[in-house]
Amino acid sequence: MALKSVDKTLVLMFTDTMESPLGQLKISSDGTSITGILFTHKDRREDPQETTSTGILKSFNAQQQPNAGMPNGLNAEQQPNGGLPKSLNAEQQVKADISKDLTGDRQEKPDIPQCLKDCKTQLQEYFSGQRQQFDLPLAPAGTPFQQKVWQQLLQIHFGHTITYAEIARRLGDPKTIRAAGTANGKNPIAIVIPCHRVIGMNGDLVGYAGGLPNKKWLLDHEMTVYRGISQLTIF
Repeated sequence: MALKSVDKTLVLMFTDTMESPLGQLKISSDGTSITGILFTHKDRREDPQETTSTGILKSFNAQQQPNAGMPNGLNAEQQPNGGLPKSLNAEQQVKADISKDLTGDRQEKPDIPQCLKDCKTQLQEYFSGQRQQFDLPLAPAGTPFQQKVWQQLLQIHFGHTITYAEIARRLGDPKTIRAAGTANGKNPIAIVIPCHRVIGMNGDLVGYAGGLPNKKWLLDHEMTVYRGISQLTIF
């Protein structure tokens, strides 16, 4: 499973949520690929002001969604261009035909992307012990170095762990261990890009953006499934 390059010109983003043994997960998509999976209550990267209900996020319709996606409590009147990215104004948005909602010609919401539906299904299979490998298009936003680290994470097999030092060695420079650890912590697609499978030299869990209890649960779950034993206890 390879990572796709990120198209920063995209405007519409889609989100959905699902319940899991670890609590609610928030899944994001650019319409064709998965861009994020976060633990909504545990993940330090999660902005509580950005958490929305199941459905479409940030369609940038100033009339229909006056407060949608506005940072720092700003409403559509206070936000320049009604909340549109600085590089796009409403006229350019219509010309690009990215969202006809701005013209009032169409009121219905875009369909939930198939990749987002597939992600929820595969996560449910993972948590039930029926899936050990994901098959999803991924497009996490990050620096070239972060992308290299995340690609290495995808090579860690289900039920196995490696150390941060090993990640740095695989990148070709053992001195990058600290930078590799930082990039590991910046992984925006939890579980599917398995940053939880990276541990300290002495076997300590060390850290996890989704919380150490969640990291422990994921590793225990995978080891139990890998060994063919039904998991009886959720930590």
